[in-house]
Amino acid sequence: MPHPAMATAPDRGSDVSRDALSVLNHVFGLPGFRGAQEEIVRHVIGGGNCMVLMPTGGGKSLCYQLPSLLRKGCGIVISPLIALMRDQVAGLLEAGVKAAALNSTLSYEEANAIEARLLAGDLDLLYVAPERLLTPRCLALLGRADIALCFTMGARLSPGIYRPLHHRRTFSKCTAHRADRHGRRPHPERDRRPARARQRSELCCEL
Repeated sequence: MPHPAMATAPDRGSDVSRDALSVLNHVFGLPGFRGAQEEIVRHVIGGGNCMVLMPTGGGKSLCYQLPSLLRKGCGIVISPLIALMRDQVAGLLEAGVKAAALNSTLSYEEANAIEARLLAGDLDLLYVAPERLLTPRCLALLGRADIALCFTMGARLSPGIYRPLHHRRTFSKCTAHRADRHGRRPHPERDRRPARARQRSELCCEL
C-alpha cells in the first residue's frame, strides 16, 4: 500500500478514494467499504485488470458498479443470470444510475432502444448475456461504444469471453467468482481442481 502523501504534495490516489467514497455514500447509501473493496475499486478505476474472489454477500457488485460510475464510458457486465440482471438493474435505477440489460427476454424494439442509448453515451452500466455478447451484432455494437470496463461473473463463464474484445485496450477487464467462508471456490463432489487450476492460468493470460 502506498504511504499517505505529504500535505504539500497532491495525491491522485487520495483523490480517487475520496471520489469513490462520495459515490459510495451518495449513490449506494453505504457508509464505507468492506474488506478489500476499496483496494479493488481503486485498482480498476486506475485501469488495472483483476480477478475478484469473494463469498456470497461479500460485496462483489460494488467492485464493478462503482468504477463504472467513475470511469469514462459504460461498464459492460457479462452474466448468464437473467434474474440477477433484472434485480441489479432495478436496484441501480432506483439509485439513479443509468443501467439496462440486453438478454433474450427483450423484444427487438426494446433491444434496439437500449443499443441506441449505449451508442449515445446514455448508459452507466449495461448487463449482457454471454450468448448475446458473442454475436456479430453485439460485437459490432461494442466496437462503436465507449466502454469503461468489462466484467464477467460466474464460474461457468470461460475466460475466453474476452478474446473478441482484445482489440479494445482502453477498458479494464475483471472477473468475479463466489467463494466459501474460507475464501475457496466451491466445487462439486467430483474433484475438478486441476481443471480449475487450468482455468485460473487461462484467465491470467487473458487479463
